[in-house]
Formats: sequence, structure tokens, C-alpha cells
Amino acid sequence: MKTGDILELTIESLGFGGEGVAKVEDFVIFVKGGLPGQVVKAVISKKKKSHAEARITEIIKRTPEEIEAKCAHFGSCGGCKWQNLLYEKQLSFKQQQVTDCLEHIAKMKTPPVLPILSSPQQFGYRNKVEFSFGYANMSIDKTDDEKWVYHDEDPTLGFHKAGKWESVVNIDHCDLISEGMNTVFTRIKEWCLSQDKDVYNQKTNQGFWRQVVMRENHKGEILLNIVTTTGEPFEFFESLRPLLVELNIQSCFLTFFDGVNSYWPDGLIQHFAGDEFIFEEVLGQTFCISPESFFQTNTKGAEVLYSEVIRLLKDVPSKSILDLYCGTGTIGQVVAGADKKKHIIGVELLESAVEDAEDNAKRNGLENVAYFAGKAEKILPEILEQFPKFDVLIIDPPRAGMHPKARKLLSEMGVKNCVYISCNPSTKDGYFETLLLSTVDDNLKKCYDEFLDCIEFKNKSHHKYIMEQLHKLTSPEKPYDFSSDNFKELKDKLIKIFQ
Repeated sequence: MKTGDILELTIESLGFGGEGVAKVEDFVIFVKGGLPGQVVKAVISKKKKSHAEARITEIIKRTPEEIEAKCAHFGSCGGCKWQNLLYEKQLSFKQQQVTDCLEHIAKMKTPPVLPILSSPQQFGYRNKVEFSFGYANMSIDKTDDEKWVYHDEDPTLGFHKAGKWESVVNIDHCDLISEGMNTVFTRIKEWCLSQDKDVYNQKTNQGFWRQVVMRENHKGEILLNIVTTTGEPFEFFESLRPLLVELNIQSCFLTFFDGVNSYWPDGLIQHFAGDEFIFEEVLGQTFCISPESFFQTNTKGAEVLYSEVIRLLKDVPSKSILDLYCGTGTIGQVVAGADKKKHIIGVELLESAVEDAEDNAKRNGLENVAYFAGKAEKILPEILEQFPKFDVLIIDPPRAGMHPKARKLLSEMGVKNCVYISCNPSTKDGYFETLLLSTVDDNLKKCYDEFLDCIEFKNKSHHKYIMEQLHKLTSPEKPYDFSSDNFKELKDKLIKIFQ
């Protein structure tokens, strides 16, 4: 087998990247766009020792679970990957992927994974979307002196093409966001492209318009953030104000960013019009949303997830809780709001997120929570010195997993109960082996499908959430019971230590 070979393949399953998985004499081939049950002709595009990659040239036989995708841009847009597969079948494959991870990575035999919970909405559920400016058509030539020349055509605003980051699909409607957000997208797109400014070119790093980011709460209030390169004063955007009023934009920001990557939060974010925040309510708690705030993109799906966390913690002694990688405090605060007797210490790397968490706690009247900023592996020793014992760990790590030192510290704590939430169950960070399997004999697993074909520019359209309540077979110990005064005293000590 070599690059360029055309093979007839039967797609057996789905991989974690969303690709179809086929095998030739036990050699794995990842087939872009392949669905289980399909028989296809595919050309090998990349060959490695461990596997190969291929793209479909012809579908010989379709699968009964294949449906017509709702979105007109499906296939060309780099977002949704499984929209042409029955949703029930998507859930089945996602649950199987969780089981596979527990078997192959955590070395568990027949893990008792409970039935997956579906998203309350299949479409129109996303509360955040990032559109990119770019060119719908781009050709590249090489001159005689070996220099690249880029020919840009059809400037637009949309999503990046699948497999072609430098080009943008000319989107006219996205089914994953509300009609309100689609209306704002269309009008803002028209306004920006009517100005005498070029869109950004990913290859040359030239151009003005970069991105349009929108966030929406359950009331339909929209926070708009327009990202450009530097070079124009605020006055350039003054003609935008009447349109913002017409569209009833609750909050508008301008971000000026000259970086070569697309991570606009590194730019200069400035408030332009309306309120400085919008607010979202989740299970009775109110959370402030700013342009760069981390917040689950499926609000109703998040409520399903957080409700299950609350339910699980009702069944175990859990007066003292360590909320690791807590972000803006959403999970811990819905737990603390549901039971004021629970005391929660949150740890988060980003200082801005911790500031948001503290503001949210004040807004929700929660005095039984405390938050500290820093790398988990560095500040956990100080926290554990002041708080001698936790009954429960809540862990929502980054996609890359936890730092080895943090895993080691947690595995030595001897905590009986752990709620683990992950959007990437295949993370090979040794978490299961160094933490879970060193402290757990009996395991209860439950996995969640919070997203359906999420549009994210990393093409992670196959996200899953796993929540696991893990406990030993030994009888429950008495929970470490903080009094309010005792909790405040320890909290104040930690504040002084980390100042």
C-alpha cells in the first residue's frame, strides 16, 4: 500500500477525529467522510507505519443510517462531520467510543457505561459562534524564482473550508445557532464587506477584517465582538452604531489583533457599545458572559450535565469539595447553590477566569465557595496544607489532560469520590492509571452527548462529555464538615498565601 493507491474499503466504525475507520488485513485506514456500513472507493492520501489516511472517490454502497444533511454547506464547511448520520446512531457510536477508551486506555474489562444522554436540542443550540473573514476562492502559484503568489477572490465571512484553512466557505445560514444570531451575522457581514477594507489573508497575514464572534443568552440577548487588525481608530466604526441599535445588540466589543494565529483573546479588547456583559442563568445561578469568558456552548446540554453532578453528589458524603480546573466556577456554583452545606475550593489557571468566578459567586450570594488562580500542580500543596481533607474531587481538565505532578498529588489524597468531566475521553495523559485505578475498585460510568456536530475551528465535531462517579467498596467515611466560620478562616489564610 502506498500514497495514491485506490482501494475498495468497508467502513467499520468511527474514529475520535470523526473519520470513518476501515481495515486492510488489520491495518487501520482513516477515511475522511466515511460512515459505518458504507462500501467506498478511496484514494490513499497519507501512509504511515501505524495507519493510513484516505479520501472517498466513490460511494459504492450507502448505509441505512445515512440521511440528508440539513445544512446546505455540509461537506464543504469545516465544522459538522456527522450531520448526515442519524442522531440516534451518532449517540450510539459516541457511547461506544467512551467504552473503548475505558477498555483500551484505562484497561478496564467490560466497563459498566450507562446509557448516553442526548442533547435537548439537535439544532439551534449553540450560544457562541466564531465566523472568519477570508476568501472563498484562492489559487496559489509559484514564480520562476521560487516565490509563492496568492491570488485572492471573493472576500466573504463564514467558516473555514474542510482541510483548507486558508479559504473560507461563503456561509449564508448556520443551523447550529438561533435565527436571531443568523440575522445579526447576515447584516454585520454586509456592513463590514461594504467598507473599503480588505479581509484577512491567512497566508500573507495581510488584511483588516478578521473575525466576528457572537454570544447569546436564553433571553436572545447578543454580545457581538468584531475582530480586526490594528490601524483604524474608534471613529472608523461610528457608522456601525445605528445598525447595532436596529439589531438590538445588547453588547458590542471591538478587538484589535495582529497575531499570525487566530487566537483573538490575545488582542486588545475594547468595549464599543451597549452593556459590558450579558448574563446567563443555569439551574438558578446567574453567570456573567464577557467576550473571552469560558462557558459551555450548549446551555441546555450543560444543564443536563450539571443536574447529574448535583444528583450524584446527593448520594455521597460531600461537605468539602475540590473543584479543579474550575474555569468561571459554573459547575461548583450550581452545586453550592443547590446545597449551602457544601463548601467548595476552586482552582483555575487563568486569573481572569478566577475573577469572573468570584464575581459570579458574589452575584449569586454564595459564601461557601472560594477560588484561587495558578497552576494546579503548584498551588495544590498549599491548599492541601490548609484544607487537610476533601470528600469529593470535581475535575474538568483541559483537552490535553492534567499535569503529571497534579495527577500524582491527587492520587495521594485518598479522596473516595470523584466527578470527572471530559470532552476528550481518549486523552492519553495517564490519568486513569495514576489517579483512578490507584484509588478506585468499583466504577459507575455515565457519558453524555452535549454537542451535535459542534462547529469549532479545530473541527472537533465529535465532542463527548463523560461524567464518572468513582468510589471504593469500603463503607463511606464521615464527611469533613466545615462550619461557615472555619471555612472563612481557612479561605482567608489561603488568600494571604497567594497574594
